[in-house]
Amino acid sequence: MNGIAFGIQGSGQHVGGAPDPGVFRDLARTAEELGYDSIWAGDHISYRNPILDVVVALTTFAAVTERITIGAGVVLLPLRHPSVVAKEFSSLDYVSGGRVILGVGVGGEGEKDFEAVGVPVRERGARTNEAMRALRALFDGTGTFSGRYYSFEGIEIEPGTVDRSGRQVGDGPVPAGGVPPGDVTPARSIVRSVWPIAPKWGHR
Repeated sequence: MNGIAFGIQGSGQHVGGAPDPGVFRDLARTAEELGYDSIWAGDHISYRNPILDVVVALTTFAAVTERITIGAGVVLLPLRHPSVVAKEFSSLDYVSGGRVILGVGVGGEGEKDFEAVGVPVRERGARTNEAMRALRALFDGTGTFSGRYYSFEGIEIEPGTVDRSGRQVGDGPVPAGGVPPGDVTPARSIVRSVWPIAPKWGHR
């Protein structure tokens, strides 16, 4: 992609309460009609205000559009097992024709998010670092990983992601955000190790 791209937040916190469900469909259609390049959804489990599940929101956007990029900005990775994230986003990328960007972050501003899933807040950085490595194994077809928090062997994620021409490929999109304080250097090395598996998103 050359030049400036414009995106819009399609799903996030709703301070005044959850809107009519049709708002999300209408917003996605309108964003595409107006020429926006992407539409994004945020992620929390239990937060201060109502917020849609990130995968449900992105699936809603994908179902009513054909061109616009669908982006997670960002999935709070330590709240979910990487195998579940890989399955959800590979499937979403497949049905949307290769329009998905998966952004990941560590979270931590909402302690209830972590309490809800039984993950200590203090582990969020280490879990995110490890989960990004595990995602690489899941997206590139290796399917085997052994770590402190996550371990699996011979896992296949099918259907896989697709490139912009609709061809299925064995990689996935993993830009990272929300690096924990004091953990910048290791996080940079992890991003570099994951980035080569995402050639179609390497320009973002």
